[in-house]
Amino acid sequence: MTVAHGEEDELIGDHIEAAFDHLLGPDGWLNGYCLLKGTFEAFPQAEIAVPRGT
Repeated sequence: MTVAHGEEDELIGDHIEAAFDHLLGPDGWLNGYCLLKGTFEAFPQAEIAVPRGT
């Protein structure tokens, strides 16, 4: 791909994001499998109980 002008950077970014969401999103082609290692943080306002596997 050749980028002729800086104005195309946003369009390219949008296309990359759309492709990533198409593959990885909750309804994505990969059925929820992860492409990249990710870390999530939660900041609950109240204490929550997390059930543990049996």
